[in-house]
Amino acid sequence: MKKIYFVLLAVIVVVFACSKEEGVVEPTVPIVLTVEGEGTVKEEVIGTTVRLTATPNAGWVFIGWSGSVESKELVIEVPNEEGTVVSALFKRDFFKLNITIEGEGTVKEEVIVQTGQYEEVIEQSGQYDYGTVVRLTAIPSDNWSVFKEWRGDISSENESIAVEINSTLNVNAFFENVNIKVKTKRQTLQLTQIGLSPEELRLTLMIVSGPFYYSDSNSSYMLFPGQANWVAGRPDLGIQSITDENRVPTFSFIKQDGIWVFHKSFPEAGFWGPRHFEIRGNTFFINDGNEIGDQWKGDLFMGEILDGGDIDWTRVNSDEEMSYYHGLGVGDLNGDGLLDAGIAPGQNRIQIFYQENDRSFTMDTSKLKVLSRMSPGEAVPFTLQIKDLDNDTFAEIITASYGSGNPATNQDLNDIRIYKLNRTIGEYEEVFTSKIPIQNLNIGLGATSIKVLDVNTDGLDDLLIAREGFYNQQNVNSFEVWLGVADLKFNFKYISPVFTEEELMFREFLMFDVNNDGLDDLILRPHSYGSLYRIVPNTYNIVESSGVKLNHLIWINQGDGTFSHYDSENLEVEDILTYNLFPYMEDNVLHFMGIYPFIFPNTINSGAEDIITSDIAVKIKN
Repeated sequence: MKKIYFVLLAVIVVVFACSKEEGVVEPTVPIVLTVEGEGTVKEEVIGTTVRLTATPNAGWVFIGWSGSVESKELVIEVPNEEGTVVSALFKRDFFKLNITIEGEGTVKEEVIVQTGQYEEVIEQSGQYDYGTVVRLTAIPSDNWSVFKEWRGDISSENESIAVEINSTLNVNAFFENVNIKVKTKRQTLQLTQIGLSPEELRLTLMIVSGPFYYSDSNSSYMLFPGQANWVAGRPDLGIQSITDENRVPTFSFIKQDGIWVFHKSFPEAGFWGPRHFEIRGNTFFINDGNEIGDQWKGDLFMGEILDGGDIDWTRVNSDEEMSYYHGLGVGDLNGDGLLDAGIAPGQNRIQIFYQENDRSFTMDTSKLKVLSRMSPGEAVPFTLQIKDLDNDTFAEIITASYGSGNPATNQDLNDIRIYKLNRTIGEYEEVFTSKIPIQNLNIGLGATSIKVLDVNTDGLDDLLIAREGFYNQQNVNSFEVWLGVADLKFNFKYISPVFTEEELMFREFLMFDVNNDGLDDLILRPHSYGSLYRIVPNTYNIVESSGVKLNHLIWINQGDGTFSHYDSENLEVEDILTYNLFPYMEDNVLHFMGIYPFIFPNTINSGAEDIITSDIAVKIKN
């Protein structure tokens, strides 16, 4: 930075009169004084001498007199003949700004020009000119270092502060490492742009199943289809039958600067009670398993993700093919390279939809003839999945049933079955039937979804099953793992605790490598008010629940087919308002999206609803 000294040249003539005896002429001897910089000089006549005392102005220091005399006082003998020339030298004062850092982060220093006070400020080897104003900005080292406060001579919690340098300053920037980062936003939604009534919006935001994360090349999105009206036995919800008029359109949120804000509505894809979704690359399927009145039927949609978060929707089924679409499986069943879909329980049978080259679908119910393994006359298996388990380009169909009872007397409870296509006769034949050990699960639990992936990295696909049921007058949940061995056979390996509704309720799970160790971990999709999910459990008041717990939502893969909930550190998020949490991965970091209608109905803006969206980022240690 260019150095500029402001020089004030003051010429002072001091006339000294020498006293003499009577009759003697008194000579006058001048002393010429100049001042460089900003300061004053006091002159005192003492006998035959002149004492000069230099005093700097504020922000200046005295550096000496001409001739390198540094003392502030200078005594000059009166000369007999010629006058004496003396210069008082002042320069700008500089002060040190000492910055120390505690934690992981850096501090950016920026000099602010003070217009009207000085033409330019001077920065010199960490020292600043008197009066300089410096902006200090605290910069955390990564996503898990958070600036907390400035300490020392400056006290502030603002990340960026401006300080005026009038003395030496000692400043400490304090950073703190965290394992959870939360961003929230309260916003107003105009219901007309979504196409929902206030109650439909509230019920959509309460939904447990259905919402899921997707992305294009630039942005992240969360899709909200349908509403929570699919719950059976709830006539108080007011909808007794399904019509196109009470089909609820899908809408999405987009993530901007870490905040979820409304994106757009998709009226072409409507649901009454969405259940499951499956994503394969930029294509996803989502099915409707509503439970309204006596018309338990819905649709299956396929969506292709486009740039800008838009979606090209395809309705897979026709009106005549609508049914109770609860379980969903997606894969290539006929080896043509196109994604096909299977639905259970369907119209009391498994419905297979084969995709054609023009994105249309043809339904077939003739290739898989299977009845429930529970009681006679009950529905076909409740859920299914499609995966090519033996790598012959023709995917197998995996099913699991729903029901309660005693496995000691009915070993077909809690079943898992695999069907392989016999291409000679064009039908699927059962090639595997599970028999779960009673000591591991001694109650009947219904399977709600199936995941297929290699959890122990041995090159063979494994099966993971989500289950729910009713036991001892409480709703219960669990999940289990079956390891692939060979020839489409699987061995039981692990079952989670059977959680009661007072502990933890969840709707299925997703698989992510949350600790980046190369193994897929299991993340539950929670709901309700249990003690392992809510900080204040078993209260149906979201505000009173005080926040959420995450440890029992995250199940770390141990590498051998077993899982354990994350306990390396406590993961609690206080004072967050959300019904449920929707997990997803972004940049190799686990996130949960939450949402809550803050005011219902909105009494300020007619036709609008205020909501709070939240995003929780979680650092998982390996």
